[in-house]
Amino acid sequence: MKGRRPQRNNKGDGGANKRSRFVLFLDFNEGGMGLNNNKAKVYAVKYCSYVLILLALYVLQTTPGFLSVFGIKPNLVIPAVVCIAMVEGEFVGGLLGALGGMLLDLGAFSVFGFYSIQLLVICVAIGLLVIYLMKNNLLSAAILCGGTALFLGITQFFFLYALWGYEDVFRLYLTKILPTGVYTTVFTPLFYWGSRKLYDFYQSKLEL
Repeated sequence: MKGRRPQRNNKGDGGANKRSRFVLFLDFNEGGMGLNNNKAKVYAVKYCSYVLILLALYVLQTTPGFLSVFGIKPNLVIPAVVCIAMVEGEFVGGLLGALGGMLLDLGAFSVFGFYSIQLLVICVAIGLLVIYLMKNNLLSAAILCGGTALFLGITQFFFLYALWGYEDVFRLYLTKILPTGVYTTVFTPLFYWGSRKLYDFYQSKLEL
């Protein structure tokens, strides 16, 4: 489909697809070593859009009462970075995953870097999984978003609560951490659709 990056596990496009994921400042299609001005502007606007979206989502999810159901709020940054990694690949996905993790670290009661390092590794892995093993569809997105939310919830539970011997920690996991992960996964279709549309929009600009 025009404007949509083909996946290697489905199309076998090899080097061309790999090159498109790593192009941030260089483009070899034109026979030169630099991007033309139009493409450079498109890339700049594209990546700035991702950053602004993550910032906006972090502000929304930290707004008191926003999307709160019985005291449970979704972590909107998680499905956003997962779906971006699915369409952009391991390099850009890993960088934006680290950025999303840094935002989560700002509001976390943990050592700074706890979420950024995890999301960096997870989003790199997701980018590679979608290229080599998994189809890029909504089902895969739901599995990856749910798995990421569950994994982060488990590490949060273990390192921030269970490891320190707090009382009734399993009740905390069942009534707070696990429902948060499930609620977060519910928003997967919205972010998957949005990330695909955004990627296709900018890809069409790059192909002009």
